This record gives sequence, structure tokens and C-alpha cells, in this order.
Amino acid sequence: MSSVRAAFAASCLLLLLCSTVVRTQEESSWFRISGSASVSAEYYWMNSSTDTLGVPVWSPRRPANLYRFMFTPTITLFDNVTIPITLILTSTETNTITPATLSPTLAQFFTNPLNAFSVSFKPGVDWAELQFGSHVPRYSELVGSDVQIFGGGFNAQPGPFRLAFNTGVIQRAVASDTSRSITGAYSRSLYMAKFGVGDGNKWFVDFNIMTMRDDTVDLASGPRPLERGIIRTVGQMDTTTGFTPYTEVDAWKSLLAQEGAILSLAFRVEVDDGIALVGEAAANAITRDITSSELDGGAKLVPGWLITPRSSTRADGALMGGVLVNYSDWGLDTKIKYVGPGYIPFGIPFMMSDYLDITTSPRLYFNDRKISLSGTVGTRLFNFSSQTDETLSQVIVLANASWIFSDVFSVSGSFSNFGMRNGVVNDTLRVQNVSRSISLSPMYMIPTTKIMHTISLNLSLDTYEDFNVVSGRLADNNTFGLYTMYNTSWTIMPLTAWTAINYLKNSLPVYGFSMIGFTVGSSYGFMQNKLTPSLAVTIGSNSLGDNSADTQIMFRVGLRWMIMDRLSLNVSGITNTYAYGSSKPNASFGENTFQMMLTQSF
Repeated sequence: MSSVRAAFAASCLLLLLCSTVVRTQEESSWFRISGSASVSAEYYWMNSSTDTLGVPVWSPRRPANLYRFMFTPTITLFDNVTIPITLILTSTETNTITPATLSPTLAQFFTNPLNAFSVSFKPGVDWAELQFGSHVPRYSELVGSDVQIFGGGFNAQPGPFRLAFNTGVIQRAVASDTSRSITGAYSRSLYMAKFGVGDGNKWFVDFNIMTMRDDTVDLASGPRPLERGIIRTVGQMDTTTGFTPYTEVDAWKSLLAQEGAILSLAFRVEVDDGIALVGEAAANAITRDITSSELDGGAKLVPGWLITPRSSTRADGALMGGVLVNYSDWGLDTKIKYVGPGYIPFGIPFMMSDYLDITTSPRLYFNDRKISLSGTVGTRLFNFSSQTDETLSQVIVLANASWIFSDVFSVSGSFSNFGMRNGVVNDTLRVQNVSRSISLSPMYMIPTTKIMHTISLNLSLDTYEDFNVVSGRLADNNTFGLYTMYNTSWTIMPLTAWTAINYLKNSLPVYGFSMIGFTVGSSYGFMQNKLTPSLAVTIGSNSLGDNSADTQIMFRVGLRWMIMDRLSLNVSGITNTYAYGSSKPNASFGENTFQMMLTQSF
């Protein structure tokens, strides 16, 4: 970790120095650089009262300190070749969807998706691009569209051809740590390629290939990756109460390494101006355990040049098709998608499997697009292949509307309805629920010769109904929300003031929750707006059931300083004091956050 921190500090100092030097140099006829560099620091500390056992009632929810560096230059050579560069570094190991490690190596540091180092090279033509470092290849809807890899690749469309290739690491190697419930992970590599023909977006036919493999040789230092399980021991049932005691203990075993491959054929054809047909067919094979026995030639499900077929290899597929209609005043997209129970797209994390999705999405525009209407209506069938006992169905209804009445008044609104049910009718296992949400957001501006007044309002109502005979008694709830803000901006002086009210009430059958907050704030620009301090105060009250209300007081202080033409400093501080009511008598906590960011544009 010390090497990572040293590299972070050196990068911040060196690149900020380079940006300052570049800013002062004379513009060259063959070399130009533009962009920005920023370094930020965040400090957090808190105090909390303790319960009768001396345990704090509140735990810190942020790291004590966090440093972040961003460097985003674009180099232009001979007015023709462009090289965009992105560098994002975070001092503290931060993880959301990947296993954590206390002491990351430099390689683990850069392959963490929350850090980024990428270089793109556009060699003076608009049909080719080279990519290095962290990037997100976008191939098709069923193969890969939103996974970040650390590696390299290219995308080229010379003439009628459509070519792409990308390779890199999508998951870094992490050692297991059972004391911290960290399973660990193998390093997972991805290879993607596209071969196609077409004419821009008017029509194309693409053949996509993707392979994935876990590396069981190049492991992180420490214990091998493990898989966490639970062993349950059931005791003797009590004949009087009917209660059966049991105990559960964690059981750890070696994590299985996997490999897989996907082949897909995707197309788009414009049958008329504004009307296009799209579709894709994909097939995949995944080996759950690369140490399982190999299959002989007659039993192979996939060709051996993609992956090695084994006894744990399973194959499946997915289909997508649709009609897209897009005109200036209206449009209609209709799509159908089926994903098999064993289809796992390695380039699309968290994609569900075994479902059929049918949706249609209309949109209308009136009065030079001052009035817009859009929405989606559809249905989704889970467990479509009946792999389990019950098939769930979901009804989807979404609607959005906006109307710009004039230069000073506009209103927007939305409505959503999600319903889900299974085939059980009169049983405690019945699954049938409906959630609805509606919101309305008007905004009105009152311009005068000295002050611009802006009033905005947001009203929302969310309902949830559970028709299960048991859980429905406790799960049904309604939530009402209101947020309104009044903002004033003086035209004769650099003064801005605002006030806001936030109210939310959640009604449950047993108890309810409500919260109300009032905020007032202001900012003023000094030295021709080069120095702008701001201050905001929030007072809130939260109530749970019949308990007396909790109270909250929050102060926000900010300062923006334009030190030089392209050098700025932003500083902010937040202090939050929270005191519980009768839900936790005599309990309270306070937390403080201090942030600052120095940004140099060039």
C-alpha cells in the first residue's frame, strides 16, 4: 500500500506541475494540450454517545480521509491527431462490486474499477480509434455494453467494414480473508472481437465473439479465493411449542474457477426513413469448474477452439428483436427479448436470466416540442423456461410528460406501475404485489428588473400493495413526499439566497415514519465573483411511530476562490448533529466533513 500512496502523491505533484507549465507555454503549431487537473482531499470525523454496554450508537460511515486526483488532458498533434487521456486515482482502497483488499499492489490498484487510467489515440481519421488502460467496450445488447476492462483494443470502420478487438482484466485477483468475510477472487480476463459490414447506422451486420477465463496461476499474495457457505445443524423439535432449534456455522471451500464463450449475430436495417429493424441472436457456453473432466469429441457442446468443453460446461442462448420508429414529432420502439436460464453475458454485469421481456415505448411531441409525452408499456415473465415450480409475471407501465407553457412556467410529471404475481392464488406462498408512483413538478420564474425569483415544487406519492394473506398485513404502505424551493438571484449585485422545505411521510399498518426539514442558505460574490462564500443551515425532525421526534441540525459552509484565470479552489465544511427522541433515549451523534479541491484548467 505504501508504494501505491507514493505513486499517488508523485502523480499529483508531477501532473499538477505539468499542467501549470503547459498553461504558460506558447502555443505550438504542431502540439497542443487542453483539459484540466484537480486534486481533492476529504476528512471525516465523528463522535457518538454510547449505550449501557459502552457501545457507540452510531458507527462512522466514511473513511477518516480520502484523497482523489483527476487528470483529463487532450493532446492534439498537427491539428489532426487527438489523444484523450484520463487518469483517476483514489488514495484509499474503495470497493463496491469487487472483493476488497487491505494492501493492494500497484496492479490491483489500477485494475480497481473505481480508479482509471486510459489513453485513446485517434490517428487523424474519424473511422479508427485505439484504446489503452481502463475503457468500456460497447459491442451489442446481448454481448457487452457496460463492463469496464483494464487492457487495450481498437475500433475501426474502414469503408463498409466494422472491426473491433478488446482484451483486458475485468476482475482483479484478490486473496481471501475469512476473518473479514472476504471470499477473494481470481483474475478474470476478457477477449472480445467484432467482424461486420454496414453503412454507418443505416444498416449493419455484426458477428461478435467473446471469451472469458479465470486465471488460477497468477494469484494475489495470500490465501487462495474461497467460497462461503453455511452448514445448518437441526436439533430435536419441542413437542410442546413445535419449535425446532438449529445452529448455523460458516463453511469455506475453494472458489471454483470458470471460463466461457459467447457468439452472437446482430443486425440493423432501415426499411424506410425513420423505420428500422434490429435484432440479435446469441449463444453462450460456460464452464463452472475448469478442473472438471474434459468431454470426448462426441459429447462436446461447443467447439474446442473457443473453450475446453468439460463435464461442468453448460450452453444456452438469448434472442432480441425489435422495430424502431423515429420521426420528428413521434416515435415508437417495440422490442422483445428472451434470455435463457443458462445465458450469462460476461460483458453485462448483473443481467438477469430466464425471462421473456416484451415492451413498447411510444413518444409524442407537440408545439415545437414544448409538449412531450413518452412512456413504456410491457410485460416480463420470469422463469420462462419453467426451471422452478413457479413462473412470475410482471406488468410494467411508465409514463412521462412535460409542458413548457412559456419562458417562465413549465411543469413535468411521471407515473409508474409495476405489478408482479405468480400462479398461486389461495395460499401463503402467493406472490402478488403492485407498486405505483406518481410525481408532479411545476416550476415558475418571476423576473423583475432587480431580482429573479424561481419557485419549484415536487410532489410524489408512492403506494405498495401486497396481496399475500400473511405478509400483506405488514407490507402495505404509502409514502407521500413534498419538496419545494424558493430561490432569489439579484441582478444588481452578486447575491443569491434560497430556502427549501422537504417533507416525507411513510404510512405502515403497524407504525409510520415522517420527516420534515427546513433549509435556508445564501451566497455572495466578492472581488468580481472571484471569491464566493456560501452558508446553509438545515433543521430537521424525524418521527418513528409513537416515539418522540428526533432532531437534526446541519451547517454547510463553502468557499469558491478563482485564484488565477484557470486555477480555482473549492472548500466546503459540513457539521451534522443528530439527537434521538424516545426511540433511543439520551442517544446522539455528531459528524463533520471537510472537503477541498484544487482545479487547474489549461
